Amino acid sequence: MKTPKDARKVAGPICGQPQKKNDLNWQKQISRFEKCVSLDEIKETIGTANYLSEYMAKPGSGDEVFFPNLDEEAHGYHFEAPDLAFEQDPRNSNTTVVYHTQQDGEWVQVKKSLGSLLASTRQFMTVDTSYTATKDSDSKVCTLMAVDSDNNLFVLDMWSQQCQQQKLVNAILHMADRWRCPTVHIEAIKEGISVYDDLMSIVTTKSADMAEVDFLPRIRKFNPGMTAKTAKIASLLRRFDYGRIKMPMRERYQKPWRSLFDQVEQFNPEARDGGLQHDDELDTVSMSMYVIRGRTMKRVEEETEIDPVDRLRQGEYYDSFGNPIAFGLDINKLTAEDIQMLMQRRQDDAGGSSKV
Repeated sequence: MKTPKDARKVAGPICGQPQKKNDLNWQKQISRFEKCVSLDEIKETIGTANYLSEYMAKPGSGDEVFFPNLDEEAHGYHFEAPDLAFEQDPRNSNTTVVYHTQQDGEWVQVKKSLGSLLASTRQFMTVDTSYTATKDSDSKVCTLMAVDSDNNLFVLDMWSQQCQQQKLVNAILHMADRWRCPTVHIEAIKEGISVYDDLMSIVTTKSADMAEVDFLPRIRKFNPGMTAKTAKIASLLRRFDYGRIKMPMRERYQKPWRSLFDQVEQFNPEARDGGLQHDDELDTVSMSMYVIRGRTMKRVEEETEIDPVDRLRQGEYYDSFGNPIAFGLDINKLTAEDIQMLMQRRQDDAGGSSKV
């Protein structure tokens, strides 16, 4: 295979100069080029930033950078000694997670088991879809993240592909099943509504067997309002500046992580479309701003949904927001004993005189 330097000489007429279809010498160059290297291989060899800058004249792809240079200590994590449970059951895995956190202005290494990390963080998934499924389309992406009590955001898993919507739906459910992720969050705009409806049709009917999974997450939608996508991505800057985002730095050249890291390095909010040809992977990470609200917790127990009937049987009448639990009640689940118990409690609360 030709070296990148040789490839540039051959690729020059294709990317930067007018094509002379009647020029035999030009046709020979095309033939040589097709046999020795493809544009995708050039892109992979010299890096996406250089490829877009040198071959595609893409604005915002040169030396202009928005996010700080990525650093292993500030922005990275990696796994050590993966065990058998790592791929199938991460919550019970003893695989070691290694990352750094700041203490008194110094980066201190932290090592803990993957199971311990998941037990002390809140996990959630975000989704970005696309209108079409051609080779020129945006990718469909689902990303799993976790946030700890120090507001460190771990980007733990990512799936990305140009495909039909049903394949994305399957990928979402299988990722949630593997990690036992409690919630999936989808933008309630445009094509996102269709993905939300597809997932809800499976979850609300508890059709785990149809999805070939054992666990079904809760599906949530959010509205980003009028926020521009570039502004949404730019909001991640503070996390990068303070090392509050952790990504698998040692896997940056593997798919789909390569796309995420390329987008981080090339993003420029002043350029058209953020200076990016595609932003799907980075966009799913930026969606975390709509999920992480207020005080972060070591583990969000609210993610484990308790049946309203069981809560009433335990003597609860209102949820944590002051809403009557009966609002979410399925009347068909009530037994005669439940109805008698509720009437008795109401009579007791009224001082012995029933108004029923």
